[in-house]
Amino acid sequence: VDLHPDRNYLFCSHPHGILCYGSFGAMATEAAGFSSLFPGIQPKLITLEGSLWLPGFRELLLGVGSCSSSKQSLKTLLSSKPGVSPVLMVGGLPEISNFDKNKIKLVINKRKGFIKLALENGADLVPVFSFGEAELFSQPAGINRFLQDKVASRLGFYPVVFSGKGYLQNWFGILPRKREINVVVGRPIHVHKVDTPSLQQIENLHQKYVDEVKLLFEENKNLYGCENVILEIV
Repeated sequence: VDLHPDRNYLFCSHPHGILCYGSFGAMATEAAGFSSLFPGIQPKLITLEGSLWLPGFRELLLGVGSCSSSKQSLKTLLSSKPGVSPVLMVGGLPEISNFDKNKIKLVINKRKGFIKLALENGADLVPVFSFGEAELFSQPAGINRFLQDKVASRLGFYPVVFSGKGYLQNWFGILPRKREINVVVGRPIHVHKVDTPSLQQIENLHQKYVDEVKLLFEENKNLYGCENVILEIV
């Protein structure tokens, strides 16, 4: 994929996972050689503003160039110098819950704000998919389905029961399991700047984005061990 440093891009990453290990490793650090693959592009990992209130965690996030997910923060980044490109976890916290072993659920259908933002700033949309992200932790299906169906709507957030590995054993703990994550950057969707986009323009671009995410998954799933996995957009 060719990304030109004279443009601003909005990277849209899926799935969120428990802690966004794929996006963090590939785009907030040089672990995957991002600057060599995309010279002149400066990714800025977007996080909840509340994450920047936590001592220690704040310094870590700011140290790798992360920014708040507020609308004003995103507008400032997209209107700054060419090449500056936010990395947005479009599905947000609801996308953490992926407990079906043969299905990856992406939360996109009701997410239209990032589309409007891209149109207002003329920022090209770039779908990104982290293959293996959903396998870092196990999520018991029964209890998580109950939490999703009965509890989430009342609490206003999505509680998730999960387990990874420990320091001395591999069957239980809060550390991620040893799994390979392959972060695939899709083809950019060119976006013309529209100062006041209409609902139809937002809907058209949103549908185009959803189609590109599906295509990105289908084109790469056999390469990264997901040939039996179904992608569901909700």
